[in-house]
Amino acid sequence: MPEWQLAAIITHLELGGAQLATLTQIEKSRFFDGPRTLLAGRGGRLDERAHRIENVSYLPVKDLRREISPRHDSRALAQQIACLRSLRDASDARLLVHTHSPKAGVLGRIAARWVGADAVVHSVHGFGHGSEKGRGRFGPVLQWVERLSGRLADGYTTDSESNRRQGHRERLFSRRPVEVVHCGYDPDVFRYDPVARTSIRRELSVGDDSPLIVTLANFKEQKDPLTFVRIAARVLERHSEAVFAYAGDGPLRPQVEQELARFRITDRVRLLGWRDDPARLLSAAEVFVLTSRWEGLPQSFGQAMAVGLPIVATAVDGAPEAVAHGETGFLHA
Repeated sequence: MPEWQLAAIITHLELGGAQLATLTQIEKSRFFDGPRTLLAGRGGRLDERAHRIENVSYLPVKDLRREISPRHDSRALAQQIACLRSLRDASDARLLVHTHSPKAGVLGRIAARWVGADAVVHSVHGFGHGSEKGRGRFGPVLQWVERLSGRLADGYTTDSESNRRQGHRERLFSRRPVEVVHCGYDPDVFRYDPVARTSIRRELSVGDDSPLIVTLANFKEQKDPLTFVRIAARVLERHSEAVFAYAGDGPLRPQVEQELARFRITDRVRLLGWRDDPARLLSAAEVFVLTSRWEGLPQSFGQAMAVGLPIVATAVDGAPEAVAHGETGFLHA
């Protein structure tokens, strides 16, 4: 009989660093041999990948979603309680609940304590209320909710030392132990590929002499895609031969398209949608750009550097822990 079983919970399996880290953890962690279960809201781009993981049970939580909704959130909490209780009752193994992302972090910690989980760990992949400089209008409310949830975990991990310091400064960890665990990348996947470079540049209609500037990010407030557009417009004023590519999608895409039209640079900025070949796309580029307003520590930094790209990014949260300003890239305060 295994001593422990693991239940990991994340809000939504969209294509992002926190989601990839969660899938990697539940698939490859080796600290025990017991059953593994993944709970997540439905409809994410990584749902199919989650279903394919061997020896992991994937249980979609119908009402778990990013948007704040008392009706859906209460239902999602009840659904998580039911799932965790069934796991606990079906096995004599002790139950470890590991939550990821802000919404699942709050609801999952409540559900774990409700059913009497033996251990609860929450991983911070950037705080939902943002950093002090980057938080949105609901930041103070989300910070308060995060503080109230602080006592529901036995311990925490953060993607960056910056997030660890922020959590202590804002009293979000309730004096629980906190460890920094940087997210890695697969060196067998993320390496420079000259064949991919030729293929991708041909696909994007980018000439051999045209510099290609790439980002990998969701079209959402945290990633600030409108600033990416403004950067592209300024660069193109001086270097009209440059081409920009944005791999990702999300709620701010209509605004991005409007800004591209306003600056009259639609023909120089490729909106690629979600891509399943980030390593190939990075191989085709000269520079990687990320305009986030707040972060944990982006996995895309390690991926870009593994391919050999310099990074230009905002100096938020964990960015200075990955990018040596003036050596491996440039950070803008």
